[in-house]
Amino acid sequence: MKIYLSKYWRQSYFSYLVTIICIVVFVVVFCIWSHDREDYIMILGALSWILVEVGLLVAAKRTATYAIIEPDEIHSYSFFSKKLCTVATTTKPVYYAIFKTPVAGVWRDQFIALSNEPFEYRDIYVYMRGMYTARFIMSYDMVKQVILPYNEQTILLLHTELWERVH
Repeated sequence: MKIYLSKYWRQSYFSYLVTIICIVVFVVVFCIWSHDREDYIMILGALSWILVEVGLLVAAKRTATYAIIEPDEIHSYSFFSKKLCTVATTTKPVYYAIFKTPVAGVWRDQFIALSNEPFEYRDIYVYMRGMYTARFIMSYDMVKQVILPYNEQTILLLHTELWERVH
């Protein structure tokens, strides 16, 4: 079964891609049609906007994932279907943490992080001597951990009573 981490985040990621493509196409078409010497001003403005959008894409790559749940394994994939992680659910011990994180500015959604290796869960991580903070969802190890929405659908598919919870 294929489960997206968040449809809202996936749509945001897709809209960033579409915006970049539209800006590039618009600038190319306008510069071909215009033949003006001041086109470089619009090109510089478009490049700065594209850089902002690319920054948003990089920041959002962790939230635009999906997972495929099989009877013995859970596989995590990127937005572009690149395999990120596999967690064996029957042959190895499974460690998990349940947490909330804001989606569209609302704290109603719960998520579950799964791994075959013990991991430390903290709601907020501080980097570079306190210079910036990141929520767990933005700093988890994508190679070792799978994150799924924790809702009625996934509760029925996961056997958390057999797994070990991390704190």
